[in-house]
Amino acid sequence: MKTVETIILQNLVHDENYMRKVMPFIKADYFTNSSEKLTFDLIQKFIEQYNKPPTLEALFISLQNTNLPENQFKEVSVNPIVTGKQARTKDRNKQTQQQRRRR
Repeated sequence: MKTVETIILQNLVHDENYMRKVMPFIKADYFTNSSEKLTFDLIQKFIEQYNKPPTLEALFISLQNTNLPENQFKEVSVNPIVTGKQARTKDRNKQTQQQRRRR
């Protein structure tokens, strides 16, 4: 089951309207999990610099450019928000549904 924090992070990356509405009100302190907190920091820095949500590739590159200890890097790098695994699964499911409708 997804946590509220995970849903917030996913929406910050995948929904620009959501990102623009909630970003001014979200603080890193809201995230208790260190992996989620770091992911939020990466997203927030990207948004501040480019004024748009990061792509998954940009998020992963930002993560690679941090000086994290290896154990923290691994914890964050397997986060579904950073890897995009949940998003890809969702896209695959959507494609499958569209193919079924065509038949």
